[in-house]
Parts: sequence; C-alpha cells; structure tokens
Amino acid sequence: MRYVYHLDTVPQGTTGIRGADAAALHAQQVTSLLRPLARAKRSRLLQKTLRSLEALGLRSNVVHRNLLLSALERLSHWQQAIDNLRDLRDENLEATAATMSTVSSSCAKASEWQKALEVFGDTRFKDTICFNVAISACARGDRWITAVRLLREMRATEVQADAISYNSAISACQWLMALALLAEMKEVDLQADVVSYGAVLASNIEWDAACQLLQGFSEGIQLDDLNHLSHE
Repeated sequence: MRYVYHLDTVPQGTTGIRGADAAALHAQQVTSLLRPLARAKRSRLLQKTLRSLEALGLRSNVVHRNLLLSALERLSHWQQAIDNLRDLRDENLEATAATMSTVSSSCAKASEWQKALEVFGDTRFKDTICFNVAISACARGDRWITAVRLLREMRATEVQADAISYNSAISACQWLMALALLAEMKEVDLQADVVSYGAVLASNIEWDAACQLLQGFSEGIQLDDLNHLSHE
C-alpha cells in the first residue's frame, strides 16, 4: 500500500499557527496518535488511520512510516515491511537507520535471515542497532563467520559495539570462538552478563569447560582466565 500525504500541506486553521510551525504541530500530533497503535501491534488500524489522514490532505513523514514498520516488525510481517520500505523509497522519503533496522528485524524474527542481511547490506548509514540486528540474523541462520565479520566491521568503521552485539555474535558461534568473544568483551570495556555466559553454554561447549565456566561465573571469573579453557 502506498501513502502520498505530507503534513506540510495541512490547510491553515484558526489556531494562528502557520507554515512550518503548523506542519510541525500536526506531525507531532500524528506521531502521538500512531505510537500507541504501533506498540499494540495494530498494524491494520494504523494503516487505516494513515488512509484517513490522506483523506484530510495530510502526508506522512518517515517517523510515521517507521511506526507502521515497527508494528509490522512486532508481528514478524517481514514481507509487508519490505513492501512498505519499497513504497517509502518510491515516494522519495529517505529511509533512516531506524527504518532499515526495523525492516531487517522483521525479517530476522520471521527466520528470513538472508533477507535481513540483504536489507542490512542496502543500508547507507549503519548504526549499532543495524549491526546488532544483522548479527542476530546470523545467529538465527547459523552463520557464525558472517557474525564475527560484522563484529569486526563495527570496530573498523568505528561503530560502537555493545553487549548485545557480542551476545548475538556469541550465540552464532561454536564454543571455542564463543569463549574468545567472551574474553574479548573485557578488552573493549564491556561487562559480560548472564546472557553472555548463557550464550556460551548453549554453544555446544565441552563439559569440563562448561563446569569451569559456571564455577567461574559464580565466583566472579576474570575474563582473562577464559582463554585457557579453549586450549584444554
């Protein structure tokens, strides 16, 4: 479905607010109207609301379209998300990093990890969330080499990796690499958490190493000490 309305075409009212101020006011009101629908995963109602706004001569901006994509992402409706991304571009609206990461996440949640990576590859300005979604998609597709490559790309392009970046990459890896990434978290000043250790334990780790890891976790293990586990 395609939307062709813009808030800067709102007719002048009796409020005394004109021009860009009127457009900004209406944009904020529309955003406030759509946000609860996105949170409630009411994608159809959200689309109907946008159609009603069109009838009033209003045009959506990328924030409003991102809210529609957010509702579709929560429902894992990846094909609709991709279709709406295509429509957005056809209407000369510039997709943001949030736009792309939401569409990519829609694909990843539906186990369409290849589509998720395609969307990531088509993203001009990649931020931490974009990378995290792509790495998570790799984990779902058992593509650990790509997950680690993306983690390295973050450092090379000076995009800040966070605990989610590493936890997702760890989830994609077998236990030797998973342990190496867990140890690397300290090098980049990131605190490993329960999710980090759980991801390592789920990586087909050998029994002896798992026991040492659990013992170390309960005692506050020093991550420098994890390296020896991968050599035993």
